[in-house]
Amino acid sequence: ARPTACPAGHPWERLLYLVRKACERQLRLAGYRGYFVSCSSRTIVYKGMLTPTQLPLFYLDLRDAHYTSRVAVVHTRFSTNTTPTWERAQPFRRLCHNGEINTLQGNIHWMRARESLLPEELCPVIDESGSDSAMLDNALELLVLGGAARRSLPHAMTMLLPPAWEHDDTIPAEQRAFYAYHAAMQEPWDGPAGVCFTDGLVLGAALDRNGLRPLRYDVTHEGWLVVASEAGAAALDPHDIAYHGRLGPGEMVTADVEEGYWLTNSLLKVRLAGKRRYEAVLPRPAPDAAPIAEESIDPERLLRLQAAFGYTAEELQVILKPMVWEGSEAIGSMGDDTPPAVLSEKARPLAHYFKQRFAEVTNPAIDPLRERLMMSLYTHLGPLPTPFPAMLESEEGHTPRLALESPLLAAAQVAALMAGPLPAARLDATFAADETLEQGLDHLFAGGAQAIEQGAGLLLLTDRAVGEGRLPIPSLLAVGGLHHHLLRLRLRARVSLLVESGEARDPHSLAALIGFGANAVCPWLALDSAIALGADAYRGATVSAPEATRNFFKATETGLLKIMSKMGIGPVESYCGAQLFEILGLSQEVTEQFFAGTPSRIGGVGLAEIEATVRAWHQMAWQEEASLESPGFYKYKKGGEYHAFSPQVVHALHQAVRTEGALNGHFEEGYSAYKKYAALLHNAPASDPRDFLRPIPASHGL
Repeated sequence: ARPTACPAGHPWERLLYLVRKACERQLRLAGYRGYFVSCSSRTIVYKGMLTPTQLPLFYLDLRDAHYTSRVAVVHTRFSTNTTPTWERAQPFRRLCHNGEINTLQGNIHWMRARESLLPEELCPVIDESGSDSAMLDNALELLVLGGAARRSLPHAMTMLLPPAWEHDDTIPAEQRAFYAYHAAMQEPWDGPAGVCFTDGLVLGAALDRNGLRPLRYDVTHEGWLVVASEAGAAALDPHDIAYHGRLGPGEMVTADVEEGYWLTNSLLKVRLAGKRRYEAVLPRPAPDAAPIAEESIDPERLLRLQAAFGYTAEELQVILKPMVWEGSEAIGSMGDDTPPAVLSEKARPLAHYFKQRFAEVTNPAIDPLRERLMMSLYTHLGPLPTPFPAMLESEEGHTPRLALESPLLAAAQVAALMAGPLPAARLDATFAADETLEQGLDHLFAGGAQAIEQGAGLLLLTDRAVGEGRLPIPSLLAVGGLHHHLLRLRLRARVSLLVESGEARDPHSLAALIGFGANAVCPWLALDSAIALGADAYRGATVSAPEATRNFFKATETGLLKIMSKMGIGPVESYCGAQLFEILGLSQEVTEQFFAGTPSRIGGVGLAEIEATVRAWHQMAWQEEASLESPGFYKYKKGGEYHAFSPQVVHALHQAVRTEGALNGHFEEGYSAYKKYAALLHNAPASDPRDFLRPIPASHGL
């Protein structure tokens, strides 16, 4: 029963939420497994691992004619991406969800980071044993019930599943301010999503920003609102339907059960945006940077730096040159017939140990060109604000954040940010030649935590100090390691990570840095290399430094959007920290310390081997005459990287299949040619993990 000291309404619902959280904590501490299906004065959840027709046979309430409700949410489905268990059956306490949350790992990490801003009684926010839908429900509960003041369910759902507002000029200014304010507070939970939700007061349905799940609705003359993923889910007389519609991308429809009215998407968004003066508390634009000037770059020093970071001559010509001259990624054939980095005899950058994941099964990829309106590179820097700010009548008490149009920055933009309004600290991401890589990482992590305790809201990890006596810490180790280190210390919410990396030079390496926690990246050496490539006459012309920089960013931003779109993700802030990669060839220890939560199937090299590669590059860079290798990663080269489809193999295959009359009198000649081809394959070095598999003879036949 409700205590007399607790008012009805939101305070009573919030108290029940806190009591449930306290019980869950005690159960975990005692080692028990428990799940509260519902704990509300307004709603009851009935669910189970059974078919819809079996539900009233199990729950007798549903067969009682005296048992009535003004609202009902029903969901039935087969589990496609989680192990079916009773508590994972839908609906959940506030919502039911048809779809997949592609950015789940990042959403979990950022919600874990926010726990340092919340009262202990609200933590942990996310029950990580649940499905992606259950975790979305956890986040929705927090936004609605976590604060003393009530935030409506549609308001909270719009924060989690916002529309694609960034490039839509038709959205009114008041609504744009609403979206921009909340974008700085909460990253989207992105992916295909058709969601129905209720708290007993409001019933609603919403679609993700791409509209990748169907939701249709009917409103009857008697005042019924029926929403379903399929037409005809409810038996309605067509003559009784007053209004019929379907939700579009990022749209929502709601019904107020108490007041007895329903709102279309446009009316609802007008109401949400008009409740506060969001224009007064928007994130500030990043400080203006100095224009890019023509600079003279010392060719010898540039060459030594390129060698120190593992650049190759082939890479400059095949990968970077098209980016500088054409503003687009290099075009190549599909597939890669070289060994993965862990099996390669050539030194590879750490980013080559990471493979991008892509959408499959029921989760479609997005065309980043046709769907550019749905994609966004807008990002924010600065401490995360609390999810429950005071009434927004002034800027007082509101955590300031800076808004960027892209997470990819030039050197001048970094300088402007370091001199801007956010308290910033610089961390050296290099280590001395007489130190180990592990010692350098320890210094970096300790320095980062200390800087945050001293008030820094922006940390710059920079490896510009590389020289004859200092070696670079691989940027992915620095970023991923510091990101997880700060998560463990409950400090991540207080700071943004800005990375000046000499190692990042293509869309994949930049995407990996962002995917493992970098809020923004400046690929300083790639930019210097781009300017130098542009200054070299090509086809009788040169490219100016500003144009080379613009072309490089155009190519890398297009590549980043393409990588995001392969996972069906639109906003880069949802991609940040989402770790949408698989590791191929790093040890379990490295994975757990620096990239926790990322799939790694086979183990592989550790810090010692990574350090050996860094030292080998450093030695080449600072020898008397530095030079860049051309290992043949992208095109076959004699004596270079192994290619499964080398010219010799292809020639032998042609000889085998083109021997005239092989099946008509010249079988031996054709078979001899085939054996030469087969010998090349059998004697080739191991170039794939499956090459290490050996069949185990069965003890007896079947």
